[in-house]
Amino acid sequence: MKILYMAPVANFESKDGGYGTGSSSILYVLNRMLKEKRIDDLVVLNTTKSIDVSLTTGKQFDVGIVVGNPNSFSNKQVVDSFKYILQGCKKKYFVVLWETMPLPKKWDFLWNNDLFDVFLAPSYFVGVQLSRVTSKPVYYQPYYFNVTEKNKIDIEKKQKENKFTVLWMGQNTARKGVNEAVVSFSRAFDNVNDVQMVMKYHDLSQLETNIESTIKALALTNQSCKNAKIYTLDKQLTPLDISNLYKSSSILLFPSRGEGFGLPIGEAMSVGLPVIYTDWSSSPEVGESPCNYPLKYSIDEAVSMYQYGYEIGLKYSYPNISDTIKALHFYYNKWKEDKIKYYELTRKNIDIIKDRFGYEVTSDCLEHAFKEKEGFAPSTVFDIKHWDRNMNQYNNIIKGEL
Repeated sequence: MKILYMAPVANFESKDGGYGTGSSSILYVLNRMLKEKRIDDLVVLNTTKSIDVSLTTGKQFDVGIVVGNPNSFSNKQVVDSFKYILQGCKKKYFVVLWETMPLPKKWDFLWNNDLFDVFLAPSYFVGVQLSRVTSKPVYYQPYYFNVTEKNKIDIEKKQKENKFTVLWMGQNTARKGVNEAVVSFSRAFDNVNDVQMVMKYHDLSQLETNIESTIKALALTNQSCKNAKIYTLDKQLTPLDISNLYKSSSILLFPSRGEGFGLPIGEAMSVGLPVIYTDWSSSPEVGESPCNYPLKYSIDEAVSMYQYGYEIGLKYSYPNISDTIKALHFYYNKWKEDKIKYYELTRKNIDIIKDRFGYEVTSDCLEHAFKEKEGFAPSTVFDIKHWDRNMNQYNNIIKGEL
């Protein structure tokens, strides 16, 4: 089988298969399948650079995979370019990633036209929604995590930890729960001296409020003692830097309002950290674990994200502040009581991620999709619980009951 892969990838991410973008993790799996001769040929077009069309000239592919934003395909010039590049592909697959429920209506043109034959979903959350809008095949393609010994937390070193470090990672947008994270942390630890929060962020547009100003305003209005220190980090990090950031933290706080996958949850778990996450969208598919804490939430309009294609009527979750404070206190007290025991227990997350998103699972899902077998995912992978949960939520939102 010969594969053409078009996606925004970075070389170092595609080599080590972790701590990067989801599209890079899929590329890692494809490269490994190539080495094992499970596929015969692989041509990669990196869409973050100028595309070298000559790499596909005169070549025939069994499958062409495109990772991108469906918004792009409302532009005729973009469509014509992709049609030209994909003309040598017998089957054309498109990886869809989105965070609200339902999917944007302006994408409807894409589901049943002749540009793509098959859709890949990185989560059940996205897969359920695709199954309701298209008659074409929809398959599960989760992201891959490379769990190695060098990435695991050194528990002996953690015994000397003098600060309970809460890590938040994500875009500086409303969806990622910036406000919820700062408010919950500030109110939970105002009178505590041995805690801190590190916020690793990046800006997506100039329309976002300056995160330093946001943190300062929220801290001033939610603290009296001013003990809960918050630090920010916005520089570009390598996969090694990101791994070390997770390992230097005590917990990941991920009060996201909606995820198409939830990469930081898996990254944190793969080094042995516990995670506090919003129990909605794809986050529980990644983060479900006896070591983690699923936050209560409510569903409402997906506000303050219109600049990213969020139409009126799209929904996402609002994590409960009181429950977030409760979760932070719970983990802090466990850490305070016995650091070694704390990290020994949360180390179970490493095996959970390895079993859920290891090479065997992710490569089997790709083969399942390439051979267009029956069902959303291989029988050894498919989890009816997650499928039904998302289907029920989708139906309730469509009926106006959420």
